[in-house]
Amino acid sequence: MNLPNRKKNILITSSWYPTADYPFGGIFVKEQVEALAACTGDNFNYIVSDWGFYDSEVSFFQPSDAFKKIIRFFRAERNTFTQKEGVFYISNPYLNISEKIPYLGNFDRLVDVNLKNIRLAEEKLGPIDLIHAHVCYPGGYLAYRLSKILDIPYVITEHMGPFPFDRYMVDGKPIPELETAAKHADALIPVSDALSDRMKSFGYENRYVIPNFVDEDVFQPKKSPKPHIPFQFLTLCSLEKPKGVEDLIRGIKEWNPAEEEVNFVIAGNGVDRELFQELAVDLEVDSLITWAGKIDRNKVPEYMNRCDAFVLPSHHESFGIVYVEANACGKPVIASRCGGPESIVNEMNGLLVPVSDPVKLAEAMIQMKNNIESYDSEKIRADFMQRFSKRTVLGKITNLYTSLIKN
Repeated sequence: MNLPNRKKNILITSSWYPTADYPFGGIFVKEQVEALAACTGDNFNYIVSDWGFYDSEVSFFQPSDAFKKIIRFFRAERNTFTQKEGVFYISNPYLNISEKIPYLGNFDRLVDVNLKNIRLAEEKLGPIDLIHAHVCYPGGYLAYRLSKILDIPYVITEHMGPFPFDRYMVDGKPIPELETAAKHADALIPVSDALSDRMKSFGYENRYVIPNFVDEDVFQPKKSPKPHIPFQFLTLCSLEKPKGVEDLIRGIKEWNPAEEEVNFVIAGNGVDRELFQELAVDLEVDSLITWAGKIDRNKVPEYMNRCDAFVLPSHHESFGIVYVEANACGKPVIASRCGGPESIVNEMNGLLVPVSDPVKLAEAMIQMKNNIESYDSEKIRADFMQRFSKRTVLGKITNLYTSLIKN
């Protein structure tokens, strides 16, 4: 097929992507692909190879969930080709039960399913020019296998944190599949400097740090009087121990401000929510906290604009998209030095504290409240636009595509 002026076709193989049962799993990947299609669709087609993602992974330690996934697999449509939000989706189901079952569960089968998707895409849109994987395993290793067959380049955006997950380490080294994917990629795209340094420690080269983006058209500052009375800190996260919510509650106790002075809004849900709520009662700071529960994604900008400052003392972040969302709304942030935030937070837009240090966290919260007028919302927004806006980040990605695609 000789179509010199055709659009270039980018195949997406992501380890994480939203499904009906897991609507927020890998949502940032979906948002990036949709934004790329909207902004650069005149030059590129974006094709998501859908094999089921989370819905394909079966564990009999969760029998009811396993049964549901098996039924879904046998009922799923085959060879579907659809377009949503400018993105093409080619779908054939895969089921990962056990490598001991030839049809249901080895990696060769996953490669075959994706090759079937590729052949359908090529019938509709022409040959694939480049594969963009998200996360080294399984998406990155799948991209490696497919690239060898198709003789095309592939890149991997890595979001994993800590890198690699424990289940992908053996005897202190990444599993061979992850190692192969990372070492043979035409470009590795860690989303933060800390993640890049971690990948470098394993000898992985061809690294190009490109952060996740926040849509500047969705997250915008709205003028409001400062400071609010009471002053409001916002925390938004999955309510699990690695997010540092216990440290936050203990930091609130260390400060122990008056109710009419400060309010802490903690939004989100998770397995440790009740534990955190009980801790707040035990430490007698529950009257200072408003538990907002799970909020719709489209409500996040409203919550960001309603607060005076954002605080999240995570134990580890490969990036930290919520800090950037707050900055996009002109709000200063408090984060821990846990990886990703060091590439986001600076003297102008927030404060960094040690991991798991409620005393230092309390000091930072007091400092921010007492000096809130020193944080210039317009400067915070301008800094965000220069580093993390859609137009900045997507341009870096497509420039990388262009440099690698064979003419």
